[in-house]
Amino acid sequence: MFWITFTLLVLIGLLGIASWLKSRKPGSSDALSSLESVSGWVGILGVVWAIYLISQVGSVALQMLKAAPFSFVVSLVGSIAMLGLSLVLADPALRKMAGANKFTDTIKSMAVVFEPYRIILGFICLAFAAWNLINLLRM
Repeated sequence: MFWITFTLLVLIGLLGIASWLKSRKPGSSDALSSLESVSGWVGILGVVWAIYLISQVGSVALQMLKAAPFSFVVSLVGSIAMLGLSLVLADPALRKMAGANKFTDTIKSMAVVFEPYRIILGFICLAFAAWNLINLLRM
């Protein structure tokens, strides 16, 4: 479970900051282009996994708030950031697969909300991946 979350967070985070990375390091364009070619599929997986993470955090919310409130907030914010950025990434792929319908219109309306924060969400996802890795190494 950890490695799925970690890998998706890193991939989604990199896709979120790809335009920023390309402007800072033009040499990274080739590596990022190959990752961007599968961004829709990464986004779809990210949406599914983020919903799962949010449900897990929600199911233990009361216990976490009492025992580890900071960890609860970090987990919730990281999961929501993952969901928001995944919606942005998944939207074009879902529209291509399913066409325009009520479901894809709803996804599009949610993605539009998160799109202006794409780079910020990318950095949050990368920070959440680092947080998870540090917690794993502390155990």
